[in-house]
Amino acid sequence: MYCIYSKTYIMRQCIVLLFVCMCSTVAAQSPGYQDCSIADRITGDVEIYHIGTYKGTSELGAAIELDNSGHDVKKIDVLANMPNKNIVLVMTAYDPVVWNVAWTTGTEIKGAVVSGYHGQAVLGIPKS
Repeated sequence: MYCIYSKTYIMRQCIVLLFVCMCSTVAAQSPGYQDCSIADRITGDVEIYHIGTYKGTSELGAAIELDNSGHDVKKIDVLANMPNKNIVLVMTAYDPVVWNVAWTTGTEIKGAVVSGYHGQAVLGIPKS
């Protein structure tokens, strides 16, 4: 399980700019593209946390495929414990991963970005 509880790093300022630019670029290249809505959620009080790994840490208990890579799909449990904080999670992996996200009372997840070479999925975070 990955637990997010430490103080933020100076890198978050660079990451915020990267997300805003990426969303603006994608929106400009693809008229009508509505999926990139994280830019409006990143305000001055949002802290960004990145979790990166090669593969998941535990078995799912069921055989599923997120893509046609032939790689085993594993799960990663993420617990965000940042009371009275607004956060954005950035979760990246090489192998297919199901990100199982939970948070403690008072932690506000404003958005999530998931990326990987192979298929990725998120559980626990509502779409809106």
